[in-house]
Amino acid sequence: MDVSMTMSGGDKKGQDQESELSGMSGGYRKGERRWTDNQTSIIGGESVNINTKENTHLKGAIIAQINEDNSDGGNLELNTGSLTVEELHDSDVARQQSGGYSSGGNSTSVQYSDAGHVRGQTVHATIGKGAIHLQDGEAEEPGDLNRDINKATTLTANRKTGGFNVVLM
Repeated sequence: MDVSMTMSGGDKKGQDQESELSGMSGGYRKGERRWTDNQTSIIGGESVNINTKENTHLKGAIIAQINEDNSDGGNLELNTGSLTVEELHDSDVARQQSGGYSSGGNSTSVQYSDAGHVRGQTVHATIGKGAIHLQDGEAEEPGDLNRDINKATTLTANRKTGGFNVVLM
């Protein structure tokens, strides 16, 4: 979080003129960002073959065999004792405010702005097309496992906040 504030004022008198100088400005900025910029991935160009005896826990990551044209090639085989998955829930919130005032001689100026944004996304545990073999006796893969590599992330919020701007001269 950044906060800043400045103030100034004065009085200036000359031989043939009389003027008054004053001014004020301020600013406030706050933001919090918990965002996955690059999803953790195990990607194979020709094939993916993973063998584990224990649990495979996939948290917001992707495992897939992806062709040169970025399509899911489906040449994937995962043999694991069990499979658990977990999504990541990202957020990015920011707010900025600033103000101002200036007066001198015959001029007056007032400025104010308020802006920000709210963004959110879900990063899904994703395994591309191919075979998943579970040795723990489970007949099905976890229900919240995503199998579509084109839907590995889902935007849940993307809006501007504030959007208020005033300028008077």
